[in-house]
Amino acid sequence: GEITCASIHSNHKTQGPTLVFRFSQSSWTKAFRKAAVDNSFEFEKRRNEPIKCQRELWNKTIDAMKRTGVEEIKQKRQAKFKMNRLKKNKELQKVQEIKEVKQNIHVIPAPLAGKGKQMEEKMVEQLQEDVDMEDAP
Repeated sequence: GEITCASIHSNHKTQGPTLVFRFSQSSWTKAFRKAAVDNSFEFEKRRNEPIKCQRELWNKTIDAMKRTGVEEIKQKRQAKFKMNRLKKNKELQKVQEIKEVKQNIHVIPAPLAGKGKQMEEKMVEQLQEDVDMEDAP
């Protein structure tokens, strides 16, 4: 179970006899929690058992680090994550705009609203021109 610390001003919770989870502003964000699942952290992880020295594995690892770089991988993944968040925001914004248009449809003028009067005026002008043409000779 989870035991809350007795101190009022503490910024952490104990999760069992030895495990302490410390809150911080950055670790509380959803982006941080999702980024914590990132496999690129596996490179930096400390391991208790020593790895047997294998020259080939060592060379492969060093070459891979030179080629791509752990930071580059992280940055690409973070950029992709941000772009996906922006896509969701665009979709939500579009839905919101459609909703707003439906609510305020009475404010938007109809596309053919003023066309009737204009057409009528043109017809009257044309008729007058025709009448003037007939009277002229």
